[in-house]
Amino acid sequence: MYNNLESFLLQLGFSWTAAKFAPYFLTLIIGFIFFKLLAKVTVKNWLRFIFMALGFCLPFLTYFTFFPIYKADIQAETYTPPIVDPQLPNQATLFIVILPGCPYCMETIQLSKQMLQKNSKIRIQYLLTSEDMEGYRYFRKRLPKQIGVKIPANPTIWMLSAAGEFPSYLLVKDRKVVKAWHNNEFGVRALDQINAYF
Repeated sequence: MYNNLESFLLQLGFSWTAAKFAPYFLTLIIGFIFFKLLAKVTVKNWLRFIFMALGFCLPFLTYFTFFPIYKADIQAETYTPPIVDPQLPNQATLFIVILPGCPYCMETIQLSKQMLQKNSKIRIQYLLTSEDMEGYRYFRKRLPKQIGVKIPANPTIWMLSAAGEFPSYLLVKDRKVVKAWHNNEFGVRALDQINAYF
């Protein structure tokens, strides 16, 4: 989810959103420098204009090509779970509802580690919506001990809470779901909102 520059900015204390967008501002500054330098090139005016435009746009477009901004990074969309487990905890907890074998669910491992690295107080609990012990072992082996992994007593309720979309993220506090996101709605805005609860 994050490249080395964004990870470095996170370590410096930038918020998730700032770490995502700061490199884009940097590319605009670099583009402006290229623009000014290319304005001094002595070629035909129309050719100089093309070079200046390319010099300004290329750093931004190149970075965007490799590290795009997604809709979820700009808009903070959530969903309302149709049903929730009545045994939710009082303590703020981020539940990540997963389905073993789901490739997007596997990608959450690195993000969860980064979340914990950024904020050691964050409480994350993975919930498998299947009684697949192989899937349980896969996640348990790859996640740090501070992150819980379990197969809930009633996986069907959690599958319904996720509305069949995996992974889904449910932020719980005082026995209520405060916010919930499907994977395609989960971006830097959601990460900053979660971080604020811990």
